[in-house]
Amino acid sequence: MPESSTVPSGLAAQFERDGYVVLDDIGLPDDVISGVVEDLRDSYTKDGGVHHDEHGVVYYPTRIQDAWKVSENARAIALAPKVLSTLEELHGREPLPFQTLNFWVGTQQKAHSDALHFNSMPSGFMCGVWLALEDMDDDNGPLVYYPGSHKLPEVRMKDIGA
Repeated sequence: MPESSTVPSGLAAQFERDGYVVLDDIGLPDDVISGVVEDLRDSYTKDGGVHHDEHGVVYYPTRIQDAWKVSENARAIALAPKVLSTLEELHGREPLPFQTLNFWVGTQQKAHSDALHFNSMPSGFMCGVWLALEDMDDDNGPLVYYPGSHKLPEVRMKDIGA
């Protein structure tokens, strides 16, 4: 990495080894973080259905896809300069944020590979950025990641007959 790197020492080695890094501070004011929670508080569907709006935002009972299109706070998080510059240095190319998912509660999903559902061209550059909008503990839905799993062979839909 160049001397002018904004990535802390050792982060690149950890990223290569484990496939993830943790940024303790992404450089956004607290009011942006709390603002997105407030912006979306009443937007999750109450009837259990899925609804789309004129902006292409999709509303579910427990998540909202692409809230960045209607919430300036969600957009500010998706475009956080510290996150984008870290990704650029780690991947050696400019990142392209393309989707946000905001959850009211933990997803309760089993372990899975996001790259099976969406990926990059060339493959290997899809990167999920996860930001807790509340204090986390072992009981309220922490993210699970298997260190080194980014080095496993890539599985595609056609590989599993889908």
